[in-house]
Amino acid sequence: MNIAKWAITGLLFWHVTGCSAGPVVPLYGRFETSVEESFTGEVQANYWIGGAKIYGKGIRTNVVCEGHTPYSGCFTPDRIGHADLLCTDGRLIRASFYVEDCNPLQGWGSGFASNGDEFFFIFGGSQAEAEHFFQQEKKHLLPKKSDIPL
Repeated sequence: MNIAKWAITGLLFWHVTGCSAGPVVPLYGRFETSVEESFTGEVQANYWIGGAKIYGKGIRTNVVCEGHTPYSGCFTPDRIGHADLLCTDGRLIRASFYVEDCNPLQGWGSGFASNGDEFFFIFGGSQAEAEHFFQQEKKHLLPKKSDIPL
């Protein structure tokens, strides 16, 4: 019986640590300020326990913004989530996002930094798709500051 317990424990450990991590997809973001700041990074989803790690780095400034969302959107009907990102320059970003597709993981979002800067991002798409998003669609998607939960 002990061998069966160890086998099951080992299998569960392997599944949680090895298979639980979902895809790592690219992230492209942009602050809308007097000087636009672009970010690149990644989002790593974890389908087993839900949520995702988010990491972005400023191309011009090297400011790093990272955080986590408990969202497990591929398994919820509305596919809307919220995330807080803390940046090395002291800004806190509060953002809302929408998961467009789960296979492959893709979506977009927007929010505000603690200094009032608007922030837009896409994940799981290409840099060309991000540029289209930043130029064409972002203004229609910006939530009101009051719509982003504290």
